[in-house]
Amino acid sequence: MSRQPRLNIPGLVYHIMARGIERRVIFSDKRDYAFFLNRLDKILSEIDADCLAFALLPNHFHLLMRFGNASISTMMRRLLTSYALFFNRRHRRAGHLFQNRYKSIICQEGPYLLELIRYIHLNPIRAGITKSLSELNLYPYAGHSALLGKTHFDWYQPDVVLSYFGCAQKKAVEKYMKFVSDGFSMGENPIYVGSCSGNLSESSERHLKERQITTRQILGAEDFIRSLQEHAEKEKQKEESQANIEELSERVAMMYSLKPKQISGRGRVGKVNEARALLAHLAVSYLGFSFADTARYLKVHRSTSARMAERGREIAKTVQVERGMIVKGQQCN
Repeated sequence: MSRQPRLNIPGLVYHIMARGIERRVIFSDKRDYAFFLNRLDKILSEIDADCLAFALLPNHFHLLMRFGNASISTMMRRLLTSYALFFNRRHRRAGHLFQNRYKSIICQEGPYLLELIRYIHLNPIRAGITKSLSELNLYPYAGHSALLGKTHFDWYQPDVVLSYFGCAQKKAVEKYMKFVSDGFSMGENPIYVGSCSGNLSESSERHLKERQITTRQILGAEDFIRSLQEHAEKEKQKEESQANIEELSERVAMMYSLKPKQISGRGRVGKVNEARALLAHLAVSYLGFSFADTARYLKVHRSTSARMAERGREIAKTVQVERGMIVKGQQCN
């Protein structure tokens, strides 16, 4: 089965989880925890993303991240690869450290976000690492202690989370503590490890699965899930369009004994100019590209792409496009 895609939409919040292979330990002592947190610090200083909650436990970890223009895949590849190399070298082991691919769940903001923050920060208690809320308050490897001012990390900003509980810091901390305490009393809610709170119809569920965005990947209401599904559909169409024009560019380049990059570049003379004009016409007439889309691919102004397509229409009278093949010297229908 193919891997499901990671949606990269600026502003999305992801609950990210990774576990040691066969549930083995991935953090054995303070040095391991420190390296992971320092590596996370370095990566976050270089990308457009913020951490809203986190919890590191001996055999797994949780991160709640809001991404700007950064890629979740790129961040996690850098983090997990460097940590696995460090851990294996330090502990003289070989092979995979983490179990399969990391898991990520898109979270709708609002009450879902606060519930996830509470769920993640209570993990050390539910895993038996800390025995009480007072011990959790001092646990140095979760965002909970940072929110209370007991620990400090340059890359973690408590004010972002506390702002959901009030403007005055002292009152916000008190409200946050009550929120966490209430959650501990209620017990664990399985919804926050990956399911949708919206009530989807059977047809909606089917369409989401067809687009490879399942309810197990999204935590939010139905309209939120639908908006992501629509975004995924648009991204898929863009990718298909890009693949089509790349293939068309290769065929036009072959016809003129050029390289595809010469056509998508900024050539203006001879057969390069002619090939670019033909590609502009074919992209508009056969692929359904707009002049704006064609202009972006050919790196010209929109009005220029329109003129190129018009010239390409005349050139196309000497070629034929049939089943994706371009044949010089035949009339185009």
